[in-house]
Amino acid sequence: MAEIATGTFTSNTVQWRNLRTGILFVLGIAIMAVLALVIGKNTSALSKKVTYKIFVPDIGGLAENNLVSVAGKKVGTVLSLDFASPNDTTIGVEVTLLINQEYAYLFREGSKATITGRGVLGDKLVAVVPGHGKPLASGSYLEYEASTGLETVLGSVTHTIDSVNVLLSKINRGEGTLGKLLTSEELLQQLQHTLSNLERATTALTQGNGLVPYLLNERSLARNLETTMRNFEDISQALKKGDGTLGKLLVDDSFYKNLNTIAQRLDTLITRLENPNGTLSKLTTDGALYKNLNSTAVALDSLLNDLRKNPSRYVTIRVF
Repeated sequence: MAEIATGTFTSNTVQWRNLRTGILFVLGIAIMAVLALVIGKNTSALSKKVTYKIFVPDIGGLAENNLVSVAGKKVGTVLSLDFASPNDTTIGVEVTLLINQEYAYLFREGSKATITGRGVLGDKLVAVVPGHGKPLASGSYLEYEASTGLETVLGSVTHTIDSVNVLLSKINRGEGTLGKLLTSEELLQQLQHTLSNLERATTALTQGNGLVPYLLNERSLARNLETTMRNFEDISQALKKGDGTLGKLLVDDSFYKNLNTIAQRLDTLITRLENPNGTLSKLTTDGALYKNLNSTAVALDSLLNDLRKNPSRYVTIRVF
């Protein structure tokens, strides 16, 4: 009986050890699964969460569980990516962001979200710029702002390279001014001919006997020109100082005043001449007065002639 009891006890002990090992194994697998889930979600399973959404036309390589950051600090992860069509015409992707509740105060009206990259070749993430309005309720949409990231730069570079290739192709085919300059034999010959003519003209200017070579090579002409310029400068300085008649005309206002006075007197004289009742006006416009004056002058001339010839007729001398 003792041997039977001992065997039964040993069998029960072995079964309990196996059961305990199995339970510990299952618990280990469960813990590992939870840890894998937490690590895979890039979030803490113990913190409370809120969600926000953005609508984008192109996610640009963004994936679920990617980071959501504010000012470079992680505040949550990307929960899901679903196709959506908010206005029944545009098809895009609705991105749901899972945010730790402790950072929910950063998500306010005016907040903007951008899909960008972590470095040049890093994973995509959602970068949020906080707004300054009222706090947003969970499930609200954030304003999406397209990023001018590496793809945009590469696209611009590619477009530039394509444009350069097209330009080089045109140049190689001899199209345009630059293409003709590089490929046209006729233009090259004309250019060489022009250079030859220019060389001959330069030689004639420097070594010829004409006026232009003389002007270029004769030093006395330069000295005379320099002297003339100094004389002009002296004259200019004298004029500024008021020296001489011409200088006084330029700087002294007395000549101007005298000239103005003369002009006023001439204007008065002309006004009197234009007056029809004045003597001067009648002398210039009344023909009868002219005739009378002319007759008087003729009669006076006759009287003087007669007086010279017959003075006794007009002068009588008596001696007392």
